[in-house]
Amino acid sequence: MFKKLIDKHKKYVYHRIKEMTLFATIGLLGVGLVYSAKNLYTHQDSQVEVSIKESFYLNKKEVRQKLIHEIDVPRILPRLKSEEEKQAESKKKYLKATITYLTEENKKAAKHTKTKKVQKTNKKRSEDKPTSKNINAKAMKSHEVVATAYTAFCSTGCTGKTRTGYDVSNTSYYNGKRIIAVDPEVIPLYSLVQVSYEGNSFQAYAIDTGGDIKNNRIDILMDSEQEANAFGRKNVRVSW
Repeated sequence: MFKKLIDKHKKYVYHRIKEMTLFATIGLLGVGLVYSAKNLYTHQDSQVEVSIKESFYLNKKEVRQKLIHEIDVPRILPRLKSEEEKQAESKKKYLKATITYLTEENKKAAKHTKTKKVQKTNKKRSEDKPTSKNINAKAMKSHEVVATAYTAFCSTGCTGKTRTGYDVSNTSYYNGKRIIAVDPEVIPLYSLVQVSYEGNSFQAYAIDTGGDIKNNRIDILMDSEQEANAFGRKNVRVSW
């Protein structure tokens, strides 16, 4: 019975013994490597300590010799400057200046130059003033024209809207100013003009045209036919 059990587990026991042998071998190798590394590290540390000690003593000797040499050699200290020398240098650097005095000739020359500059400036101003006046004169135009009156709706084609599309069915004003019809070739559309006649004057916008309004003719928009008939036909001056 025991023999059968031994035969049955013979292979298992064999493999187990082989594994244990292998593990023991690996363990011994590991212990040997650790021991060798420890010895090597200890040897290197001892060498480092020796080299440090040697360098320390060598440096100590060199320092001692250097100190002895410096003591033997006399040191020359820089000489400090006195207050008088410092003041002299400051005067030489910052107080060196040349003073020039104006003679009578130089004074006359400076006065003449100043007078010449003032005259030149006044001349330029006087030249600029007429130029601005001429520009204003060119900008302002004035014509004697014949003025009549019309209403928003009439039998000759008045539709309640101006040539520029502004609705005048309930008003005769545009931006607070009167409305007139003009010839665009004489007075440009959208011009703000001043209309003067018989001691009266008002401002108006030229935003309408008319079939009979040609050359020196304008038509003034009125609120009613009665006002238009009362105005009639007048000679007026238009400025823009």
